[in-house]
Amino acid sequence: MASTLVAAADYTVDDLIATLRVTGPWWFCLTEHLKDPLGDPQLAQLLAAQQRTLHELAYTAELPTELFTVDLSGEHELSVAASLVRQRLSQANRNALEACVDKSLALLHGGAQRVRSIRRQPTATTGRVSGLFSSSGGVPKQQLTAATIEPRGLAGDRQRTRRHHGRAWQALCLWSAEVVDTLHAEGHPIQPGFAGENISVAGLDWNDVLPGAQIQIGTMVCEISLYALPCAKNAQWFIDADFERMHHRREPGISRVYASVLEPGVVSQGDAVVLS
Repeated sequence: MASTLVAAADYTVDDLIATLRVTGPWWFCLTEHLKDPLGDPQLAQLLAAQQRTLHELAYTAELPTELFTVDLSGEHELSVAASLVRQRLSQANRNALEACVDKSLALLHGGAQRVRSIRRQPTATTGRVSGLFSSSGGVPKQQLTAATIEPRGLAGDRQRTRRHHGRAWQALCLWSAEVVDTLHAEGHPIQPGFAGENISVAGLDWNDVLPGAQIQIGTMVCEISLYALPCAKNAQWFIDADFERMHHRREPGISRVYASVLEPGVVSQGDAVVLS
């Protein structure tokens, strides 16, 4: 399948830096469910290529190579000094930054393909779209019956702030209808669409919807990138404002997930959702 990953040339500087900052956690989340990720030759090669890519950027932009150390032993954040990058952002450095992001995303996409081939198979591979949601900014999002999915996400959907949102690898936010039902049954005043998800999915074991998973919905294909971290703007939907209740480290299979769009298309409520 020919994917349509958004080119780094179309990223803002903030998007480029934010993407590099999550490269380490992304690799960790992608491989943490494997028994020995570095024992797989293909994954080891991809990680080595990722390290070389980051070091090439550090050398070109005259940044300390320590800022770009990638380690699969823990979920840490790449401490890219944004102000330092901006101070040295000549056109040549901008080009180097874009090349680094393009290579990193391609390597992560390759890593996802490899992980899908060696990770345990999902317990259920078919579900359905139970809800589609969009807004002009903020939550809750409003329900739709159908939506066009573009490379940067659901057409017409906006984020009020892009500090932690809006990158191409955050094109879509997906969540489980069953998880929302469980939270609601606990007494939390949450409903589908309230936490900012674009697509509510029913029928899948959400423990299987992991970074690297590929999902076809309608004519659209996406790839899970990272878990969506809880946001304080969602505190209103939780008892005692405990919005951390949906953190992936607090309980497996509870978190919303972000996805990159591989193949744009049209999605409708009730469409089949196929997980691989």
